[in-house]
Amino acid sequence: MRKLIGTIAALVVLAVLAALGVNIFRNSGPRKRIKAEDGEKVIVEELSWYNHGEKQDGRIFKPAGENGDNLESLSDRPVVIFFHDPIKTDFAESMLTNLSSQGVVGYSTSCPDKSRDIETIIKKMGKEDFACEDLIFIMADQYSADAVVKAIIKVGNRTAGLILFEPALQSKAGATVAQHSSEILTITSEQMGQCRSLVEDYMEIRGAFK
Repeated sequence: MRKLIGTIAALVVLAVLAALGVNIFRNSGPRKRIKAEDGEKVIVEELSWYNHGEKQDGRIFKPAGENGDNLESLSDRPVVIFFHDPIKTDFAESMLTNLSSQGVVGYSTSCPDKSRDIETIIKKMGKEDFACEDLIFIMADQYSADAVVKAIIKVGNRTAGLILFEPALQSKAGATVAQHSSEILTITSEQMGQCRSLVEDYMEIRGAFK
C-alpha cells in the first residue's frame, strides 16, 4: 500500500509539473539493441519530454559497451540532436546508430513548431550527466532546417556544430547560414550519398572523436 501511494504521488507531481510547463526527460518505453554497420551494438530507448502539458516524443541512442546499459554510466560524451520529420526522413536512425557506435550519444526527435522549444531541448540535453556541454552537435533535415537555424541564433555558443541536410531556408535563416558557412556543414542533395563520411569528418575536426 505504501508503495502504491508513493507511485500515485509521483505521478501527480509529474502531471502538475507538466501542466506548469516544466520540461521533464524520462524513459517511456522498452529499450532495444541494434547493430551498427561496424558491428558494434547500440542501445535505443524512448526518451520524451513535456512542455506546457504536451508530450514531445524522442529516442536516444547510446553506446552499448561495458557499463553502457544505463545513461548514468556514461559521462562527458558528445551529443548529437537530430531534428527531423519522422515520416519523410528515414535515415535518422541509421545516422545516429553509426555515430553512437563511436561513443556519441544521439537524440532523435521531431522538430517543435516554436523556436523556444528547440532551444529548450538543446539546453536540457547539454545539462544531462552523460553530455559534454562543449560538444553538442545539432542536425536538421530539410523540413526542420529553417526553424533550427533560427533557434541556433539564440542559443549561440552552446553548440559545437550545425549540420543541415538538403536545407530549404527562408531569407533570414539563409542569410545566417551564408554568413557562417565555414562553421556549418550543409549537405546538398548531390552529396547525400556520402553524407555519413562528411558528417564524421566534420565532427572529428570539431573534437567529437577523441
